[in-house]
Amino acid sequence: MTETIYKCLKICLIMTDYVIKSYEEGFIEKQAEVGTEVVKEWSFFGQSSAEQLKQAYSRDDFDPETRLYCFKGNKLVGFLTAAINKNEEEKFAFLRLPFILPRHEEVEDLLFNEIVEVLKKKDIKILRAEASDKWGNTLDMIKKWDFEKKEVSFYALSANLNEVALEVDEALEVLPFDYEKDVEPMVEIFIKEYGYPEEAARQNFENIRTFDQVIAHLIVRKDDKLVGRALAYHTDDPKVAVNGMIHGDDDTKKALQAVIFEKSKESNVESMNMLFGSQNKNLIPTYEQFGFKKVGKGVLFEREI
Repeated sequence: MTETIYKCLKICLIMTDYVIKSYEEGFIEKQAEVGTEVVKEWSFFGQSSAEQLKQAYSRDDFDPETRLYCFKGNKLVGFLTAAINKNEEEKFAFLRLPFILPRHEEVEDLLFNEIVEVLKKKDIKILRAEASDKWGNTLDMIKKWDFEKKEVSFYALSANLNEVALEVDEALEVLPFDYEKDVEPMVEIFIKEYGYPEEAARQNFENIRTFDQVIAHLIVRKDDKLVGRALAYHTDDPKVAVNGMIHGDDDTKKALQAVIFEKSKESNVESMNMLFGSQNKNLIPTYEQFGFKKVGKGVLFEREI
């Protein structure tokens, strides 16, 4: 039955003039453009830039067969990406659900059935995908393709800056992040407390240094030792900002959060967003005390193929 359906979809593909291709180097700019258009109304999701895609697709483990692109004539109308988990203890592929331009919704099934065939040939039997009520019709696709819920993958929180009010603690001096003085202790913290490889930790702070969307990058020192750090930066919507996880004890976090809110308001930001995964969901109550509220979640789904 599955084989018959797949053959029918292949015929449909020809009849509708849609052509599916695997990755080619010249597709990246079009992929970034289509992805940006599709997710413009989504929350808590951002399309990677063409430059970021080039970096990711230049890795040694990149498999071009797991990136599929659907064209109508010369126009890219949709794509999907998948990645195979290399851990032999749990072999599966993670699917980023199709990104489809309006009026080309039939491409969803064409791309999905094509990637299933690609993955079967690579001996993949389990497919996982993430969806959210904040991400267009991704939950509809999950239901249509008979995925089953596995676990919550993230919780989304947001703070309305017109409603929050944290007093700045004058006893704790909040200072701008000093890249000459503060990078080394923060790299050490990222390695020891957050499990980052050293190179990734250093690259993180280099990226922040050159990122022009930063609203505030702040630290707190006690006895000349760095004990707290916070970051906030603009999204593509100038009224919405991302509130990074704050390092420090509860009093330090509160002091840093108060200044983050203050500086974000000065930048005409109206709401601050945060994401919490399974590894840090225990921190949610702390940020709820600061004025954040749960506004959505992502769910990981799974099915056999």
